[in-house]
Amino acid sequence: MIAVSDAALDFVVQHRADLFPDAPIVASVGSLPDDTARFAGAGMTGVITGVAYDSTLEMLLQMHPAVRRVFVVAYAPTLSLV
Repeated sequence: MIAVSDAALDFVVQHRADLFPDAPIVASVGSLPDDTARFAGAGMTGVITGVAYDSTLEMLLQMHPAVRRVFVVAYAPTLSLV
């Protein structure tokens, strides 16, 4: 199983015994799952991703001190173009 968000990993872990009992999990999540989830079943591995808006902005402002406005687009819904 591949889970690409905290919500997806929560679903996979919650239904693992019924739907994916022998499947290892590879996850890309924003926070470390608890020990119960990590050590249950056939194994789990992955990466913890994070956002560093504050440190990225700080670095940008050091490199370009004349900047006065910054716009951060942190989320954009998936668009379905028909």
